[in-house]
Amino acid sequence: MKKSLKWGLIIFLIFFIFLAIKGTLLLYPEKETADEIINRFTYEEWKDFSPLTGEFKIRFPINPIHQTDTIPVPHTDLVANFNMYTTGDKINDAIYFIYITESPVDPMEIGVSNPLEIALNGMLLSKLNLKLISSEATTFGEYEALDFLIQEKPGVFMRGKLIMAERTLYQLVVAYESETYKESDYSRFINSFELF
Repeated sequence: MKKSLKWGLIIFLIFFIFLAIKGTLLLYPEKETADEIINRFTYEEWKDFSPLTGEFKIRFPINPIHQTDTIPVPHTDLVANFNMYTTGDKINDAIYFIYITESPVDPMEIGVSNPLEIALNGMLLSKLNLKLISSEATTFGEYEALDFLIQEKPGVFMRGKLIMAERTLYQLVVAYESETYKESDYSRFINSFELF
């Protein structure tokens, strides 16, 4: 009797394991790969982000890391405040940045006629071998903007938008490798940006 009870228990466990496997297969259809499942649960629902200051809102694939610094203005006692929000997308090998530079004075008030071009040139000079592929003057609501594409090295690019809102320069940038680039992710990032 004990032997038949033992075999009954083994058959029940095998049946139970079969049901667990079958249930798992129903939850994760065969058509999806492991990467697709991870992508569906991790990156499909980008996260709205707004800093504590509440000055803007944007969507990131995951919550960003925040860094802050001050930058002395040469030949003055003034400083510019600098904030950077950055995050990465491990699946598509892309990095999403927002650089925010708050100038102590409005560049237009001190005779700087095109601060966006100056900012773009500063980006190009920040690292050796950066090559400007394209730039186009646009607008962002009531503010002037500049869309750009920069090649860092063969197959690696930075694409983004510069926005000058009074004394504040917003640099929205996506760095990516060309073979993993997704236009939909770039558009989702850039088009989600709102100033308050």
